[in-house]
Amino acid sequence: HDQQWRKPYLHKPDSPATSKQWVRSVLLHSGMEPTPRAQNPAHPLSNRWPVVSMKWSRHGGHGFSLVELLAVVAILGLLAGLGIPALIQNHKREQLNALTIGLAFWLQEVRRSALRGNTCEVKISTGLITDGGTVASIDGEPIPQTCAIPNNPYLLTESAMGAAYEIAANEDTFSFTPRGSKFPSTDVLITIGMANSGPARCIQLNGLLGNLEMGNASNGSCVLTKF
Repeated sequence: HDQQWRKPYLHKPDSPATSKQWVRSVLLHSGMEPTPRAQNPAHPLSNRWPVVSMKWSRHGGHGFSLVELLAVVAILGLLAGLGIPALIQNHKREQLNALTIGLAFWLQEVRRSALRGNTCEVKISTGLITDGGTVASIDGEPIPQTCAIPNNPYLLTESAMGAAYEIAANEDTFSFTPRGSKFPSTDVLITIGMANSGPARCIQLNGLLGNLEMGNASNGSCVLTKF
């Protein structure tokens, strides 16, 4: 079978008529189609070799048209336009959550420090907070040794950097006592949001014991939510 397939390539006849058949056979085996010349026998090119068409036969593949490529580009642009804003908004939420959770853990650490024998006074930085800004600190001069935790003051964490935040608190200064209570005994509501717009998170220290809750800020209250 292999010898039969290679036969047109091995023996080229000498006569013009047979040579034309040989060329046609070679082109057909290579997957290309010869394009016939003019049907007029008097045409000067009618007796020359057939012209080879540089296109695949019906059995071969084909590429994409310009219209198809433009349609694909348009669809990709539409998907990107819809997806990128959602990704940005999701990234902002993650940054906000990281800052809120980090501050809540820091407050719990200060509370545990106060149980070692000294009242620890906390100062919440309100207003605009940007990269490198202080979010909260232990106040007092001097600061009691038991309240001198390593990460004081509490700065904007690395995971929350790259954005500006607005922090508000109905009580920006309060204390944790060695008895495990909080002063003043009223609820402390700390609200954290993006400086431009978007959702806001909150930390609430309830009553005299200062039980800590986190959630979404809504109409001046803190709706307990897991995030």
